[in-house]
Amino acid sequence: MKVLHICSDDKGGAGLCCLRLHQALLNQGVRSNVLLLNKTRHDVPLVFEYGRKKYFFWRLFNKVLRLLHLRVTNYNKAKWLCKRTGGVYTLPLSVVDVASCKLVNDADIIHLHWVGDFIDYPSFFRKIQNPIVWTLHDENLFFGIAHYEKQALFDNYLEKKYYDIKLKIIHSVSNLKIVFLSEMMYGKFHHHEMIKGRHSSIINNSVDCNKYKPFDKKKSRQKFGISETARVFVFVAALITDPRKGLIHLVEAIEQLQMDDTVILAVGNNLEKVQLPHVFSVGAINDAETISKAYSCADYFVMPSKQEAFAQTPIEAMACGIPAIVFPVSGTKELINDNNGIIANGFTSQDLEIAIRIAIAQTFDSKAIRQDMINRFSPDSIAKKYINLYNEL
Repeated sequence: MKVLHICSDDKGGAGLCCLRLHQALLNQGVRSNVLLLNKTRHDVPLVFEYGRKKYFFWRLFNKVLRLLHLRVTNYNKAKWLCKRTGGVYTLPLSVVDVASCKLVNDADIIHLHWVGDFIDYPSFFRKIQNPIVWTLHDENLFFGIAHYEKQALFDNYLEKKYYDIKLKIIHSVSNLKIVFLSEMMYGKFHHHEMIKGRHSSIINNSVDCNKYKPFDKKKSRQKFGISETARVFVFVAALITDPRKGLIHLVEAIEQLQMDDTVILAVGNNLEKVQLPHVFSVGAINDAETISKAYSCADYFVMPSKQEAFAQTPIEAMACGIPAIVFPVSGTKELINDNNGIIANGFTSQDLEIAIRIAIAQTFDSKAIRQDMINRFSPDSIAKKYINLYNEL
């Protein structure tokens, strides 16, 4: 069985999960490859880049058109929406002809992940006859250009136009199976007209507990220059100022709690160099050992995110034995229980403040939290679920 995973890049939650699954499948003896538009890592075998130069010049061409006010392309309109709203919008079109790649033609099964700007729907789905598995890392399949329902602009011309294009194309695909990452996403979309009548299932993301593991708290805090006596909350996002990730809610909750000697250890890019009370920004961390030490600094992991498919960072933190305090987004009901964290009742700073108070009043068993992650989310167990799905095709 030859499986080809297709993902736009190896960064962010979707890219990371794609690579983890790929590695786990290799360990199970599956002939797995990964095809990326943008490859930045070189620590995982059998990962290949395709179409990057062509896409680069396409972006450059559109930038020139925009700067010279020559023509407003739909691509530029979508990027303008991203900038104006802070959301994520991509067209179901691309200048990259992924279907012509030799790896695609050699594969028995195509496994799609996050494919924005990479897959050209009209040509790709017309040419591909292989069985397709599609793991949905967000909600983009169900909208024209938006990646989450909360960002969808239903009266927008592009949203309407590309939704109709998607609907027609997806309905023409004969052998497509959909994988949702959480029960919440499944319940919300499995009857949607885009995938009506198709087989869909739920398979959670995994975490490698051999890589994400506890380190000594005192030494970890020394590494990051954090006081031994401080109460530390760790927050992780690709871009810590992304409004969807909710850092400001955590800052406001801490302010309302009026706790002295409190640190928010913020892991992720801080491109605007924003400075907020209590926030100690350490930038992006890309290796498992260092981020495990960041988790190990903390008393609690906090995810005040308003949009997730199945958040990866909570299971990483809990693999390090750290209890999680989260907003009630997709996937949290499968992750969080009375023994490993708290789910806030809503999405406000006040809701988060209450959840933090409840967590502080409880005692959590770090070893039990970690063992629960090992039992439920090991890469091997998740890989076996996908192998069973592949065998059904």
